[in-house]
Amino acid sequence: MSVVKRCFGKAGWASAFGLWVGAGLCFSSVAHAFTLSYSSALQGWQGNTLSFAVNSSQCGISQAALYSAIDDAIALWNRVPNSRIRLSRGPEVTTTVAQALAGNAASGLPTTLILCDPNMQATFQAGVSPNLDPDPSFTSNNIPGVTLPLPTDLTMDYAVLVLNSESGKSARISNLDSTVLRVVIAHEIGHVLGLGHTQDIANLMYFDASERAKLSLSQDDMDGIAYLYPRTELAGNGLYGCGTVQRSGGTGGRGPGARAAAEILIWLGVAWLGARAVRKFSKWRIA
Repeated sequence: MSVVKRCFGKAGWASAFGLWVGAGLCFSSVAHAFTLSYSSALQGWQGNTLSFAVNSSQCGISQAALYSAIDDAIALWNRVPNSRIRLSRGPEVTTTVAQALAGNAASGLPTTLILCDPNMQATFQAGVSPNLDPDPSFTSNNIPGVTLPLPTDLTMDYAVLVLNSESGKSARISNLDSTVLRVVIAHEIGHVLGLGHTQDIANLMYFDASERAKLSLSQDDMDGIAYLYPRTELAGNGLYGCGTVQRSGGTGGRGPGARAAAEILIWLGVAWLGARAVRKFSKWRIA
């Protein structure tokens, strides 16, 4: 009888089989996952903090109501424990929609802007800046917010979050209840941070905010932000968990988190087997 078989016995083999089946499930590529904007090679913002300048004029709601919604959306993302980035609401500014959409990281404007557009449909149909292609099919009737991230060499360094304040449109933010407004802003902040849409209705980054009954993050949302902004104590290895990264509409690729998870599970398995063997051999020596 081999040493391995003597150490495990029937019950031991069943336990080991369960451990490795669990590992196999984690390694499986069939899973819901976050996506990144533009490319699976996208890099997040540099540094550990990001401040959102706000132009609350022309929003159709009070400044206090807008600030409260922004603060709650920011607080949601700040609660992700394994993300290094911390967000804040910055100063009130007078930057216009046209100026913001024409800007970039070198333009001298705040690099993250939240503002409202009372002419959103015309703005996005016409493409009012070199950064914005004309889209004649764009309709603002069911779009409460749009984010234009403008990374440089696939590194996030400038983004504009535009909220719909167009009169007569059902998606105008003044028509949204308090929860949906916060969901919309938190969703768009996710785009500012570099996340794309997902196909899972449980995720904040699902494309339809009307499906959300409360302001919350799913595990996919948290995995995505932790992948882009890993805490330094993880030694820059990215997410410790299973996940697939892909650009919206693309084929994507497996993120480094799966490799980290594999390493953790393998070493746990080795340690468990070693402990079992030591206990069994000890009994043999005593006897």
